[in-house]
Amino acid sequence: MATTTATTPAHASIDEADWRRLDAVLHGFFRARVANPDARADLVQDVLLRIHERREQLREGDRLDAWAFRIARNALVDYHRRSRPQVELPELSEPPPEPVNDAPRVLGSWLRGQIELLPPRYREVLELVELQGLSQREAATALSLPYSTLKSRVQRGRDLLHAKLLECCAVELDVRGRVSDYQPRACQPCGCQGTPNNT
Repeated sequence: MATTTATTPAHASIDEADWRRLDAVLHGFFRARVANPDARADLVQDVLLRIHERREQLREGDRLDAWAFRIARNALVDYHRRSRPQVELPELSEPPPEPVNDAPRVLGSWLRGQIELLPPRYREVLELVELQGLSQREAATALSLPYSTLKSRVQRGRDLLHAKLLECCAVELDVRGRVSDYQPRACQPCGCQGTPNNT
């Protein structure tokens, strides 16, 4: 009787050159987003510490820079939350009115799910640029891709999402080109079947 043994993926190793490169890349990332130099240095150290503490989560074949940028993005969000002044709001006697235009939120949620279904080469770049908010240059660095290659993958991924959206829904745009309303097509059930605005 043959026995099978489960093998766990090997952990990726992070060498001294990786640490030096990450330190420089993270300083550049935070320099563009945080004015206070002491806060920038603290954020870089915090991210490097998180990477060190979680390095077992990085598997062989994973992209170190993309993983590091994800951690840096989360640290930046935490920093801005802590830095924001807290204002006490008076209690409301009744709940606030529902948002007038829910279409962008519903379609945004649907698009996040659709990004997950794209081929990996497009999914990877759109996750960094559209969902994590990296610039295309930062994403190219994180993925070790030429900038022109990343730009074409972002555009191709956006084109695929756009085609899927138009296949699924009839979309109305306002004068600024933002989604103002949509109608799911009866022939194509999909995840954007929220309640459209009929204005």
